[in-house]
Amino acid sequence: CAQQMLETEEERKGGVYGPQSLAVGVARVGAEDQKVVAGTLEELCDADLGRPLHSLVLLGSRTHDMEREFMQEYAVDPEKFGRIWTEQYAGKG
Repeated sequence: CAQQMLETEEERKGGVYGPQSLAVGVARVGAEDQKVVAGTLEELCDADLGRPLHSLVLLGSRTHDMEREFMQEYAVDPEKFGRIWTEQYAGKG
């Protein structure tokens, strides 16, 4: 899904999101083997969430700091996640 979104954005050039946009991928929420992965769309292209069902959530510009604290726990690269958060999202939520 992340790859398809990046391809669509590249084709349409809407400026809505890009490779460094933060997102969260989740799979099998509530099951014993649930999986949560946070990172950039670029990073999530390579994330293995295992078997379905999968969901992808793009962070809005008004995402709250409390949500960041939770998501950073599941980040592919917590340092990068924090840096992008500070640059693009902090103080808007």
